[in-house]
Amino acid sequence: MCCGRDSWSVSLSEDSAGEIDGAMVYYRYRRGPFHIVTNPPHSQYVGPWIRATGKQRQESVYKYRDRIWNNLLNDLPDVDYIKLGIDPGFVDVYRFDRQGLRLGTRCTFHLDLAEPVDDLVKGWSKGQRQVVSKTSLGTENIVRLSWATFLSNYQAAHKENTGALIQWNESSSWMEDAIDAGQIICLGLQSDGCLEAGVLLLLDGTMAHYLFSYSSRTGRALDANTILLYHSFVILKNQGVSTFNFEGSMIAGVHDYFRSFGGKRVPVTFIESIKPMYSLAKMILR
Repeated sequence: MCCGRDSWSVSLSEDSAGEIDGAMVYYRYRRGPFHIVTNPPHSQYVGPWIRATGKQRQESVYKYRDRIWNNLLNDLPDVDYIKLGIDPGFVDVYRFDRQGLRLGTRCTFHLDLAEPVDDLVKGWSKGQRQVVSKTSLGTENIVRLSWATFLSNYQAAHKENTGALIQWNESSSWMEDAIDAGQIICLGLQSDGCLEAGVLLLLDGTMAHYLFSYSSRTGRALDANTILLYHSFVILKNQGVSTFNFEGSMIAGVHDYFRSFGGKRVPVTFIESIKPMYSLAKMILR
């Protein structure tokens, strides 16, 4: 789990003996006058974690989980907006018609990295295949980046492309710790000695999650992001990663690009609750 140390909390459930039997991590912050609860940054699910029940009849297992789920919901703070991604294994078990919650779905794409690289590329769109086949930029152009280097180049590329400077308001120490521990990988693509693209990846067992990337104006002309992702897949395969998850695939302008890599569309379930004033504010500010 990757998140700022001072910005997240945990919803807990206790049994009759006062022992913790369930937990659900979440991230809380303010947007103007409104209080918001979402997934911790760079995480797809908030759980829930539930203590094993041992051998029980199926009916009592459902009741056991139902009680814990209700406790976890009751332990969430009373805020203006809640949106939490739920582990797909629990979607069919719990009721979501409580406390004004609604169940929603978005989509992502999963790419099977267990395939040989040549077979993997065959599933890509024609345009993506041509980018990889024609480039002269190989593995010698891929470098590992520190968080400070990635962030400064990301900010510079964003300002070059949009004219706006992105500020990073959280402490960077936890990100550096995650990179040192191998939980996060920062990769860059060099051309003529300059970093033209970078990508940030989160490792979770045999799955890697795409977090975000950047490319400079020169990098865009080179299709540097596609080249960098191709070499990222090779590096991840060599580290035993079998699935690549394109996060954020429902973002406008990103969906078609991610789809061009030939991945499998996968639904992601979330629960959501919104108070009338926050809903009105969102409508006015659109």
